[in-house]
Amino acid sequence: MSNRDAILRYLDGYNKQDAEAVVATFAKDGTYTDPLTPLIPAIQVSAMCAQLFVALPDVTFEVTDLLDGGQGRFALHYFMRGTTPSGRQVTMGGADFILVEDGKLRSVVGYFDSGTYLRQIGVAV
Repeated sequence: MSNRDAILRYLDGYNKQDAEAVVATFAKDGTYTDPLTPLIPAIQVSAMCAQLFVALPDVTFEVTDLLDGGQGRFALHYFMRGTTPSGRQVTMGGADFILVEDGKLRSVVGYFDSGTYLRQIGVAV
């Protein structure tokens, strides 16, 4: 499996709301972080996904661009959509910088406007 395919499987796990499929794309010592998630080891990604799937049960990520920087380094630009259980619509773009080795994600560093996300799900910021 190519490194690019590993990233697409990672997104597929999110799009199927399958936390274990997301975790399976990570190397055992892989890490994840984003503006609302401190740096966590791959083993904790499942719990982070579960929280997202509760907040946005129909969440999907559409790839708008996936750039291969060489040496396993990728930049992913995406558009996320979802609906909260109360019916609020969430739509926003974001970017992940991903390091992949031997078809496994070693590091995912995500960026998005956390204020926009929180306002859209109904949290006052």
